[in-house]
Amino acid sequence: MTASRTRKKPDAALARHLAQALPVATRAAIEAGEFIHSRFGRFRKLTSKPDTSLVTEVDKGSEKIVVGRLRKAFPNDNILGEEGGLSQGQRVSDFRWHVDPLDGTTNFVHGFPFFCVSIGLEYERDDLVLGVIYQPITKDLYLARRGKGATRNGKRMQVSKTARLRDGLLSTGFSMRHDKFFSDEIASFAAITLASHAVRRTGSAALDLVHVATGQFDAFWERGLSSWDVAAGLTLVAEAGGDYSRMDGKAFQIGDDSVLASNGRLHKELLSIAAR
Repeated sequence: MTASRTRKKPDAALARHLAQALPVATRAAIEAGEFIHSRFGRFRKLTSKPDTSLVTEVDKGSEKIVVGRLRKAFPNDNILGEEGGLSQGQRVSDFRWHVDPLDGTTNFVHGFPFFCVSIGLEYERDDLVLGVIYQPITKDLYLARRGKGATRNGKRMQVSKTARLRDGLLSTGFSMRHDKFFSDEIASFAAITLASHAVRRTGSAALDLVHVATGQFDAFWERGLSSWDVAAGLTLVAEAGGDYSRMDGKAFQIGDDSVLASNGRLHKELLSIAAR
C-alpha cells in the first residue's frame, strides 16, 4: 500500500481561520521560546512522569504562555497540551490545537541545545492544517499553512529529492514506553540502518520532522509518539512536498502510535522494511 494522501483545499471559512491563527500561533511560539531560552541551564524544579519522561517548570511555564495566547484569541477552540491535558472550550469549534511547549525536554535538561516549541492545528478530525515550530537557540521559525507551503524564516522549504534509500540520511527516536515498543524499535532501527546511508537520533521528534521538510533528513520514523509531538511537524512535511503515514502504510490519524514521514520518493521502499 502506498502512503499517498489527499489533502483538501481549504474552503473560504477555513482559509479565514488559518489567516487569523497563524500570526497568533507564531507570536505564542516565539514568546514561549524566548522564555525557554532565558532559562536554559538554570531551571530549578524537575519531576518525572509515569513513563519516566521529564517535566520541568519551564515546560509548564511555556505551555501557560502558549495556551494563554490561543485561548484569548480562540476561546472556543479545543486545546490539547502535553503538560496541561485537554481544554475543551465551549465545544462549538471544529478546531483543535496540539501544543508541545518544550519538545526535547531531556535535551534541555542536559544542556544539549536541540529543542523547540511546537504548535499544530487540526481541523474537524485528523486534518492537519497549520504548523508552527520555533527553535529558541537558533531562533529559526518554521511555518506551514494548508495550501500555502512551508517556510523557514520566510524562505520556502522543500523536501529532498533523494530517490534511493541507500543514499538517504534518516532520523528516528525511541519511545519512553520501552515495555511496549522497544523490541520493534530495535528491529526497525537495525533493518533501516542497514538499508540506508545513515540514521541519526536527536531527541526531538518535532525538529526531526522539520529537517525532513527542509530536505536535510530524507525520512523520519518513530513509535509511541503523541499528537503534540507530530501535529506541527507533519504539516510542515506535507506542505514542503513530503508524505506521511503509519508504519504499516495505513493513513495516519491523530492518536496512532507510529508515524513514518519522508520526502515521498522513499516512502514505498521504507514501508516495505518498516511494516515487516
